[in-house]
Amino acid sequence: DEHNRYIAPIHFLELAKKNKLYPQLTKIMIEKTFDKFRDSEYIVSINISVEDILNKDIHNFIIKKLATSEMGASVVFEIIESEGIENFDEVIKFINEVKSFNAKVSIDDFGTGYSSLSYLQNYPFSCVKIDRSFIDNLAESYKSRELVHTIISMARNLNLSLVAEGVETKYQAEFVAKSGANIWQGYYYGKPTDVDSFSQKYLINLGEE
Repeated sequence: DEHNRYIAPIHFLELAKKNKLYPQLTKIMIEKTFDKFRDSEYIVSINISVEDILNKDIHNFIIKKLATSEMGASVVFEIIESEGIENFDEVIKFINEVKSFNAKVSIDDFGTGYSSLSYLQNYPFSCVKIDRSFIDNLAESYKSRELVHTIISMARNLNLSLVAEGVETKYQAEFVAKSGANIWQGYYYGKPTDVDSFSQKYLINLGEE
């Protein structure tokens, strides 16, 4: 804004969709992300929706960026899991295409929305991101602890990496670590910030991928 403060996407995404600016905005963000992380040592994740995958312009734009950037091994595309994944053939095609450039595809917010175990059976995902709502209640809820432990075990048995989102306490961090999550993220380590201010101390990755 005029004071150089970040404006959260929640304030403008729906308006962008209503005004048919969303595809253009998506391409701008993909372009900026690739440019910013081109020479970076970090792996970068980009959230995309099924709508993005089915948009031929965005689909082709992503493939072109992967083909020309040589960044495939440093990119993870996170498919927003709150939307039903229906166009089976098109989504499978997209996943296989990006994986041919050594990029990874994960399913975001697993366990909520239209979540289905059939996703793990039918789609060649590389990673599962367990929704933070399961992490929030670990200390208080036996059911949450059992569900998180079960999802992590299932992911490992399927040779999928698993990211625990929303880790905000020492207890949560120790629980998901002992349960076998590959990566965990959340305010316990640091809040969202610009990449130039990012500190190595916030990067917690067991490197099991």
